[in-house]
Amino acid sequence: MEADVLDTQESLEDAPTLRETIEKVVDAEASPAGTPVAQPVGQPTGEPGKQEAPRQDAKGSPDQPKPASPVPAGTPTAPAASPGTTELKAPSQWKPAVREKWNGLPREVQEEILRRESDSMRLIGSVGQKIKFADSVAKEIEPFSERLERNGATREAFLGDVFSTVKTLSSGSPQERAEVVANIVQSYGIDLRVLDSVLTQRISAPPPDPRVVEAQRRAYAAESLLAKQRDTLEQGTQQEAVTTLQQFAADAKNEFFDDVRDMMADLIESGRAKTLDEAYTASVWANPDTRKILLQRESEQRAASKGRRADLARRASSSIHGTPRGTGVSATGGQNMSLRDTIAAAFDSQESA
Repeated sequence: MEADVLDTQESLEDAPTLRETIEKVVDAEASPAGTPVAQPVGQPTGEPGKQEAPRQDAKGSPDQPKPASPVPAGTPTAPAASPGTTELKAPSQWKPAVREKWNGLPREVQEEILRRESDSMRLIGSVGQKIKFADSVAKEIEPFSERLERNGATREAFLGDVFSTVKTLSSGSPQERAEVVANIVQSYGIDLRVLDSVLTQRISAPPPDPRVVEAQRRAYAAESLLAKQRDTLEQGTQQEAVTTLQQFAADAKNEFFDDVRDMMADLIESGRAKTLDEAYTASVWANPDTRKILLQRESEQRAASKGRRADLARRASSSIHGTPRGTGVSATGGQNMSLRDTIAAAFDSQESA
């Protein structure tokens, strides 16, 4: 029972954290979307604005259109030209300051960049599992590295010996298995008297109490059922979180999600942010790169707003005859302006005077 409880606790500890869930969503969205392709449209023949008369055969009857020859399945076709109306999105791996220059690139350059990014992501995906497996194996062998170096053995040879021993012990003949055990006993200096004592105790041990076995079986079945229900609940909760994160990342107003996702996870896990919106707002202003872009955009908006108010003030002043410049705003020119805009326009007009 204690071992089952420990296994259950370990399974709970292995549950994915919020950071891992966010990284999973971002990895799923990391691959750049392919360039939209327009459906092929037939090209008209003849001069523009004129319609060709149907051709006639020798008997004077119009020719019947010939059916198009079937295209064999699997034949590659050239992609249709892009209409150039759909806005392409910059790769999410780019830094925010670089992404700001994306819209200034020609469309064909954007398409080529996305194609190369897609090829790179496919290559990484194809070798990612192999790299992960190799790293996990190297981590397990690392504690034996010093001993292997002293014995002049490589890691590859060590793994080969281990798998060969396992294969012989599981499927070899009795003589082969005995030889392997004898080599182990001799190589590692196992005391035969201690080995004999252990084997004797195992062979002569009384059979287990059937009641104990049945109780253990029921306890294991109950714990398995609870673990299954708990896993189902956790999977549902995790899937709901993944869906929410995917929708949040796809929202255009959260354009810097990929740049601040790690900081967002820290804020939510530490309790300093209660929602994704709070974590995102705090993160984009705390990140130096995104904060610089936001401040630059605000400065541009203030400059544009000030220019519009000054223009309105000049128009209002020019519509008043006999009134000194900068001393008032005509009712006709300012009738569509709010009180705040009227005051601001008057100040701007006075400053420009």
